[in-house]
Amino acid sequence: MAQITIVRTVELPESSIIKRMHYNVNTEVLTVTFNTDRTYIYSDVPDNVVKEMCKSKSVGSYFREFIRDVYAYEEV
Repeated sequence: MAQITIVRTVELPESSIIKRMHYNVNTEVLTVTFNTDRTYIYSDVPDNVVKEMCKSKSVGSYFREFIRDVYAYEEV
């Protein structure tokens, strides 16, 4: 049986620090490219956390508080 990987490009409100994000629902991997063009991969980020960030008033503030130092990451 073939597996389907669901990758979602996340639509963000304007952000002063984040240029773009991609989220893989199956693996819970969040890829974030910052306005500095540095890209990081965050592991084990639950879907609800990504959805809440997209709905937040300040994407950058939400990211700093609930993702940056909470989930394992690596720069690519």
